[in-house]
Amino acid sequence: MQGSGRVLVVDDVDLLRDLARTFLELTGLTVLVASSGEQALKVLEEATAPVDILFTDYNMPGMNGVELMEQVSTRWPATRFILASGYLDDTTCARVESCHATMLAKPTTFTRRRRWS
Repeated sequence: MQGSGRVLVVDDVDLLRDLARTFLELTGLTVLVASSGEQALKVLEEATAPVDILFTDYNMPGMNGVELMEQVSTRWPATRFILASGYLDDTTCARVESCHATMLAKPTTFTRRRRWS
């Protein structure tokens, strides 16, 4: 299945960011990347077209994923969000819900489905 659209992947861990980029590109999406919330804002400001989805990790040095989503939602209100996190307290969950974000629980496992003939 091929997708279309633009995604910004934000994660401070190179391996996870590259894995997400590769997977999303294989589905046909255009993928931009950033290693921090601050860098993500710069990428968005310099982009020639808006992104459809911001896919961000929660726990990053400096600006965390929720703070990033809050800033992006005020500047680019059409952007949709996916937040990856292992645990969020009730207060943080309420902030995530106010951004209408989808949560992706960590750790995430990618499994290969076996095809039966």
